[in-house]
Amino acid sequence: MQEMQLPNRKQRKQTTLRLPPNLYKQIEVEAKRQGISINAFTVSLFNHYVSQYQWFHDDSQKIQHV
Repeated sequence: MQEMQLPNRKQRKQTTLRLPPNLYKQIEVEAKRQGISINAFTVSLFNHYVSQYQWFHDDSQKIQHV
């Protein structure tokens, strides 16, 4: 497994991702193709993924405030 440290600005800590080597390599290749850092590409990838499921986060927030 390959580990990556991603900054989490909201909670002022880092998130550690453990990725299979083949997935890490794909991320590395795509980041290089786009001319950005591996971390920047990974953050954008996860932001995109999370935005697709933002409703889940919104629902959980509502439940917490009931």
